[in-house]
Amino acid sequence: MDQLGDTTDLTTEELRILFGLIEACHDVECREDFLEWVYPGFRKLIPHGHFACGIGSTPENYVLCHLNVNFPEGYLRQVISRDGRLTSPVARWWVQSKVPQYVDLQQVDGADGGVPKGWVKAAQEHGFRNLVGHGMADIKSKAASYFALANVDRWGDREAALLEIMVPHLHLALVNLATELPRTEPIRLSPREREVLAWIKEGKSNDEIGIILGISPGTVKVHVKNILQKLEVTTRTQAVAKALEHGLV
Repeated sequence: MDQLGDTTDLTTEELRILFGLIEACHDVECREDFLEWVYPGFRKLIPHGHFACGIGSTPENYVLCHLNVNFPEGYLRQVISRDGRLTSPVARWWVQSKVPQYVDLQQVDGADGGVPKGWVKAAQEHGFRNLVGHGMADIKSKAASYFALANVDRWGDREAALLEIMVPHLHLALVNLATELPRTEPIRLSPREREVLAWIKEGKSNDEIGIILGISPGTVKVHVKNILQKLEVTTRTQAVAKALEHGLV
């Protein structure tokens, strides 16, 4: 326990909970195991109101799978874009720093520090006083787990140290149950495919799009075919409708 340093001073009961949580993380096989064996201890060590976690790709922040314990679904729809990208700045700051992030929403107004105004407003509208985020990246930093908390009762060096100790074990538990979590498969179009799709939206033919983009109609046809396949539709009209739904154009 030397890694906790002088900032923690854990009680005997807290140590018991921590060791029990670590042991439970290594035995998790399903969502119910996590909720019954792991999460109660985690919430006792860092009391909070809302919790969600998941696995995503970095640095794009695409959500691959997630477990929402009690975050409002409306808030999650605002911070996970239609193409599956996690847009919360807390996640972005963690990717950049790899240390626990704490935001006191009562002290920010979205005007300073690169904090998006819309995000602050959305968080406050859902009654969040603060938000905490931390995670663990794989060895190549191409994928990472993330853990998000809201309305943490207290936050300081003690809680940050505890979170850093628990996250590697929480990561293992999350990986063990990842196959049964809801998956978000992002629709990824190339920059050229997005250009072609934008002109399809304007009603342009393959010949017209070819002239506009300086490519042959045959090349445009290949892009259109790829677009239809990626969007899992059969017509150009359906492609435009789905693209609009997912914010791709």
